[in-house]
Amino acid sequence: MDFQFNLPLTTGDLLDSSGDNYYVKQLYSPTEIPDKLRVCKQMLHQGDPFYIFDHFDTYYAVIENKNTDSTAMTNLMRSFDLLYLTVDKLGNRLAPFLALSEPPTNQERNSHLNLTKMCMFLLVNVVRKIDANILRLQQQQQQNQQKKRGKNADTVEQYPAWENKRGKNRLIQLIISPADRI
Repeated sequence: MDFQFNLPLTTGDLLDSSGDNYYVKQLYSPTEIPDKLRVCKQMLHQGDPFYIFDHFDTYYAVIENKNTDSTAMTNLMRSFDLLYLTVDKLGNRLAPFLALSEPPTNQERNSHLNLTKMCMFLLVNVVRKIDANILRLQQQQQQNQQKKRGKNADTVEQYPAWENKRGKNRLIQLIISPADRI
């Protein structure tokens, strides 16, 4: 592995290509994102969570997309679902890896550490963005009800299971694993 994934202070820090730090190589347009997410889904179902190394930029583009329309929200929800499964696979892979009696090599350690940081960064930021969009929709709905306007095309009711899906189980699973061995 020839890069380090350092958690950025701002998401824009990932656009800087200095040193051996991981950086986003391509920022996809909103029209490219659905096809790129389909590729991520195929890669996830074909292999292990390390597909993130090649497809991080797709999820980053979803997070950085400034659109708030239903297509952008659909991409966010798809990203969340894929990242949820990715973190599940990561957790299932980390448990036996961390239980090994002999210490991992530096390359194994770095690749698992980078993968863990990348997955957590993406999942947390997708959750933040979905939460912000749902809060925005709730505020718009309240304003529209106060003004007695008709419903907007996007409503909170379109995302009824969001609170149940937020990923707390997977985050807890990773937090309780003996990560100090990475």
